[in-house]
Order: sequence, then C-alpha cells, then structure tokens
Amino acid sequence: MLAHAGGSSAEFSGWDHPACSVDFVAVQLPGRGARFSEPPIANVKEMAEEIASAISDDLPYGFFGHSFGALLAYEVCCAVRARGMRMPRWLGVSAFPPPDAIPAAPALHTLPGLELLHELSRRFDAIPREFLEDEELGEIVVEYVRADYQALETYIFDQKQPLALAIDVMAPVDDYHLPPLLGGWGRHTHGDCRISEFSGGHFYLRSRENRERLCGIIATGLLNGDAA
Repeated sequence: MLAHAGGSSAEFSGWDHPACSVDFVAVQLPGRGARFSEPPIANVKEMAEEIASAISDDLPYGFFGHSFGALLAYEVCCAVRARGMRMPRWLGVSAFPPPDAIPAAPALHTLPGLELLHELSRRFDAIPREFLEDEELGEIVVEYVRADYQALETYIFDQKQPLALAIDVMAPVDDYHLPPLLGGWGRHTHGDCRISEFSGGHFYLRSRENRERLCGIIATGLLNGDAA
C-alpha cells in the first residue's frame, strides 16, 4: 500500500476489514513516522529500488498505490522485474494517470518554506489542518512533502515492456481532468486492465463506503490476479 505525495502509512490505518481475506502492509517511506530520522528520497526510481529491495516474495503479493503512490507502485513492479524476483500477481492504481501520460505541472516543490503546504492545501485539500496552523509541526513535515513532490515533478518515463500482471484502475469520476487519461494504463500490461469508478473526489478512499468497496477490489485482484 503506497500513499499519495506527502502521505504516509497512516493513510491506510484501520484498513483491515473482517470481510477481507488479504493482509494489508502499508509502506513507510524515509523521513516520516518511525523513519523520521532518515533523509527523505526525492527520486521515484530510487524510492522504487529501496522498496523492491525490502520485499519478501515467498508469498503471493501485489501493490496498491493512490495518486503519486500509483506511479511509485508501477515503478516498484518494474524494479522487481529487473531484479529477477517473483513478480506481484496484481497492481492497483488509484487516481493517477499512466506513467507516460502525466500532465505537465508547475514545480510546486520549489516553493519556499511552508508556502508549499499552503499551496497544496489550496489546490488539493491534502494537508491536515494542524500542520497549517502550527508552524512547528509544519516545519517537521515540509521536507518530506517537498521531496515527494520533487520526485513526482522531476520524474521522466523511460519506455519499458508492459508488465505481466493484471491492473485494476480506480477512477474518481469527479477528479479534475483525470478520468479520460486512466484507460491508458492498459498500455502498461499484457494482462487485464479493469476500471472501477468512484465518486468522492481525489481522496474518495477516505469514505468508509468507498474504502470497503476498494478493499473488495483489492482482495479479488490479489486472489484472482495472475501473470499474463
């Protein structure tokens, strides 16, 4: 489970559901939570390599990534393949375009100081209010938020062979200009590519109803997904 830019493993706290037959493991990137003392990484491929190096592939597994986490999950799958490791059975990508169709965006990571947090709050409502109202707290999180956005905004797609796994695409129908781009994920797999629509905006997954539905899609994908 991989969170949005500036997010952490806490995004997936409480996701275990009695009806869900899979185990959720949320990735904590450096610079936040229990890894606060580690310098954050500001490069997508370096993040992906670190995650791939920590994978124990003795059991079937898959990845779910939301927003920036979707891009990162895709790159982890590519890193796993390059290492010759056991491939995941399934990839779930949420609220993010395919890696070869990411729209150009302003370099938010260059904004000075806490201005970055306020701009992200204005644009995406992505920053908890306590970090905006308490300057000391804001200073704690701004460095890893900046690193995530630098990684995203400097990402360059290099052409790769499609993945040999099934992809489920979670599409928030009311999320800006995003929906028309999401079908492009089919270019990146030799397996099935299915699209499930959600309402509720970019952070639709914070709704209990949507989260329960999403848990079902993840479980079905992991249990039924297989290499193409």
